[in-house]
Amino acid sequence: MIRRCTLWTAAVLAVFAVTAAQAAEDVYHAIPSDCWAFVAVNRIAETSAKVQKVGQLVGAPPVGLLDLAKASAGVKKGLDETGSAALVVMPGKNRKNADDAAPVFLIPVADYKTFLASWGAKPSEKEKIVEVKIGGESMLIANRGGYAAISPREYRQALDKFLDAKRSVADECPQLVPWLLENDGIAVATSHGIKMASQGMQKELKQMRETFAHMNEDSAMLITTVTTLEMYVKFLQWAEKDVDVIAAGARIDKEGTVHVATRTRFTKDSSFAATIAKLQASGKSPLLGMPGGQFMAAGGGVWSNSLTQGIVTSLTGLMKQIFGMAYDLDDKKAEELAKTLLDMPKGLRSLSVMIGPGQPGEPILSDMLVLYGVDDAKKYLDEYEKFIGAFDEAGKDGKAASEKKVFAMKKTEVGGRPALETEMSLALSAKIKDTAGFEESIGKFFGPGGKLKTLIVAVDEHTVAISFGDSGPLVMRAIAALKQPSEALAGDADVAKVAAMLPAGSQWVGYVSPSGAVAFVKWVVDTMMPEASYGYKPNIPDFPASPPIGIAVKAMPGELQTETIITTAVLEAIGKYVAIVQSAEHPEVP
Repeated sequence: MIRRCTLWTAAVLAVFAVTAAQAAEDVYHAIPSDCWAFVAVNRIAETSAKVQKVGQLVGAPPVGLLDLAKASAGVKKGLDETGSAALVVMPGKNRKNADDAAPVFLIPVADYKTFLASWGAKPSEKEKIVEVKIGGESMLIANRGGYAAISPREYRQALDKFLDAKRSVADECPQLVPWLLENDGIAVATSHGIKMASQGMQKELKQMRETFAHMNEDSAMLITTVTTLEMYVKFLQWAEKDVDVIAAGARIDKEGTVHVATRTRFTKDSSFAATIAKLQASGKSPLLGMPGGQFMAAGGGVWSNSLTQGIVTSLTGLMKQIFGMAYDLDDKKAEELAKTLLDMPKGLRSLSVMIGPGQPGEPILSDMLVLYGVDDAKKYLDEYEKFIGAFDEAGKDGKAASEKKVFAMKKTEVGGRPALETEMSLALSAKIKDTAGFEESIGKFFGPGGKLKTLIVAVDEHTVAISFGDSGPLVMRAIAALKQPSEALAGDADVAKVAAMLPAGSQWVGYVSPSGAVAFVKWVVDTMMPEASYGYKPNIPDFPASPPIGIAVKAMPGELQTETIITTAVLEAIGKYVAIVQSAEHPEVP
């Protein structure tokens, strides 16, 4: 069913236009509230032209979606091209089976009789549903208040329920409708759909977990995989209980900038929603203190002790397995070690991260900088020293780590600022050492011998910088950036331009540099797959200079909002890069 509906879905969603907000809203009033999910297109005549323009910017063929859709669907007359279209996912015969989903298309019609004539059919006075052949498939069509409701023949029961529905998604979520109308295209998963998808995915994950658990292997990869699957199951259980609606929308503004946004609404009793709603935007850029220059990704925002505790608690099970393998601890001791993470220093108020493209041959983490905004930087360092000591004590009894500490730590200074220098020894157990290539790979991530060096510096009264490897110079650049904000990444003209386009009051903001991302990929490839070892080096061209992609996350009472900004300049750079890659793959013969 999915395969044969794919082309039909694309055609239907691209055919119909909307020129007024009220016309699009009628679609949401026509979609039953008990559906699992729906996808809709607003103002598609206008949107089709926008999409075609963006497609040309990125090097896609100039295809007229509206004309293509009409030809694909075989529609001749009777359409209301000022209307909007939707694909609605309804429960099938077995409402408790996530795999039994019934697709129903809503098509706006100006003249229902003329619309049916496209396939040589006529409305029936006795039957509200008419069967026609579309693309060689038997489809059912019915008139629902100015819309043609269309579904494959085998889903007649679902179509009947669709036509008889009294309550719509607009009735269920009236506060969401204005936002849906702002976008050119939207996709929504309702509480019913989230529950069914969660239960279906949990079933699949549990089956995978049981399969792995019965394997006669005891490798690091297998144990980590099983533990990770358990974590996914717990996340899905949380989503089923706490998430009410997930919606995603996209629009293209008059300048050609693409805005991709999401809205996640939580249930009234969600503890997570209550936690994030208390976090207020600081009004400062999270990039203050981040050194200027090329970067792959950078961003951050406000933080709190309760947020740290929640994240650490959710990861305790996974960390227990990792610590147990790395230090050859029994379950009880591994759990004690994982629980020491709950005693991490308090007073964290903001967190920012920057990942640079790095240099070939250096460990993957060597160009990463973290800045903590804290109540008292010196006090934070003192508490961090005690925390490391407690963590080290908890891991002493492991067989692989019994002769040496997990951490080596000493006090030092960087640029006259108090600092801690730590070195975490990954005392690899037999389970990990037996995994082919694992020890070598871990060294490329952390450093020689799989030892992770960390530098923690109180750079000013309320800022702590954390870097990895021999990265004192990176911290010094951060100190200079804090002294001279114009030299920081936040002062970059392209970053500032994108920042101005992001929603005001966002608690978290991030940026991804396309050129930095490509440089980072090249760095990882050069580090993990050196030409000397593999005899081959992938040819990855440099990405043209462009502004970054901006991402903002805003917590509202009972709702989490995100918005991603992809400017026209980025789209043009993507088009240039596509041309560069194509010319590299198919060079002209002189």
